Amino acid sequence: MVTAEELTESYRHSDTSSIYDVFAEAAGNLQAAYVAAKRAATSVSEQELWLDRGIALQKFRRAVDPDDRAALINAIVMFGAERVQVRTLIEARATSTAA
Repeated sequence: MVTAEELTESYRHSDTSSIYDVFAEAAGNLQAAYVAAKRAATSVSEQELWLDRGIALQKFRRAVDPDDRAALINAIVMFGAERVQVRTLIEARATSTAA
């Protein structure tokens, strides 16, 4: 897992618009993980949970200042960590269902 400090150093020579592009892609990847989790949900309440998380992500994404490099980088790290957790949950569920 990459840290905000590592990304800050990595993007040191990048313009903010490039960092925003990475931010948008990371948010899209997390949104896709939420959709996959919703599809894998075993109850309506769980489906609603993943839908709500997707909506919260959209609101958060709109709230981040596109000119704030630190906020963008911190969000990229957060999105990546969350995506890994969601994908791990989906894979664990698939494994337990198949067993």
